[in-house]
Amino acid sequence: MVTIAPELPGGLDAVRRLADAGVVVAIGHTDASYDLVRAAIDAGARVGTHLFNAMPGVHHRDPGPVGALL
Repeated sequence: MVTIAPELPGGLDAVRRLADAGVVVAIGHTDASYDLVRAAIDAGARVGTHLFNAMPGVHHRDPGPVGALL
């Protein structure tokens, strides 16, 4: 298992490569947008860790990474 912030350079590619290799990929410690987290989930991320730790809160007009993970 590895935790990744998908907005960092190479983040989505790392999610794909690790998931394809059988690694459980978690999203955490991220400031990524809702859409980017959903893209990471589509790329193979399966877990969220440390919700709200270094993440923006949930807002009804901008659910952010926590909203995407939930």
